[in-house]
Amino acid sequence: MAHDLDKYLQLARELGADEAVHLAVDHIPVDEKVVADCAGGNCEGYGLSANCPPHAQPPAETRALLAQYKDALLVGKRFPLEVMQKGWDSREWRGAFHSIYKLVAKLEDAVRADGHTRAIAFAAGSCRAAFCAGFDTCTVLEGEPCRFPKLARPSMEGVGIDVYAAMEKAGIDFTRVGEWSEDEEEMVTLVGLVIVL
Repeated sequence: MAHDLDKYLQLARELGADEAVHLAVDHIPVDEKVVADCAGGNCEGYGLSANCPPHAQPPAETRALLAQYKDALLVGKRFPLEVMQKGWDSREWRGAFHSIYKLVAKLEDAVRADGHTRAIAFAAGSCRAAFCAGFDTCTVLEGEPCRFPKLARPSMEGVGIDVYAAMEKAGIDFTRVGEWSEDEEEMVTLVGLVIVL
């Protein structure tokens, strides 16, 4: 498996990742406070997607899922602070999140194609924002198929994964939301995760 993990980390970089790190699954912290933070008005996407709280799997289910796995690939892409500060109405902002979804979906596909068929990817932010901001509703919440089934995923934070703590354990530099400076050169890292048996 170690050889495969190195191959997948290299593939992640080829797919555009600025960061690609192996992380033991037992180093991925899950905390109810993360989902509570989403619900507390800190996320525009709360309740608007089947992949976001309160519709996404709760932290207890995430812990149970992760307990079945051993290895994870934490991958990140860096974007200028000015892009991250624009929000849903910005094509650049949506494009940044779209790109992390595409990265983890392609990585998940490659891992599964190698025989690790239970690999699962998680992205960053709301898939509603990344793909369906121009639509009135999430089709899944209406009982219809997803418009983007090959790309839409739950976000790490949406299922209770403490993204900042995971990044810290993986040695990835980051700036917490709300602690951004006014430095126009500052970069913000969006991360996704692929868990592998």
